[in-house]
Amino acid sequence: MQHVIHLFMPKSCRSLMGNRLSGPFPMALTRITTLTSLSIEANEFRGQIPAEIGHLKQLEKLIISTNEFTGPLPAALSLLTNLTDLRISGNNLSGRVPDFLAKLTKLGKL
Repeated sequence: MQHVIHLFMPKSCRSLMGNRLSGPFPMALTRITTLTSLSIEANEFRGQIPAEIGHLKQLEKLIISTNEFTGPLPAALSLLTNLTDLRISGNNLSGRVPDFLAKLTKLGKL
């Protein structure tokens, strides 16, 4: 899958939407620090959202809805201060809504 990711998409945008992909969050994506948009919605990814998501400081759009993610939202999301769009519905997340979401002042969609 990593080869497909790198060959066919610009380095600022990745969409793996609706491909029936499964397994943990694809860690290779957390190393593409030029990403401004990441959509992995409508797959079967599971487990916790990794703290390494915080490496993607240029992200403006993060769409991870309709997967099987569990656990709380990682505090590392607070590092994504350019986020304007965060979609997390349709997962099995737990815990309280984190206070840091209020500090993401550019966030318009949640």
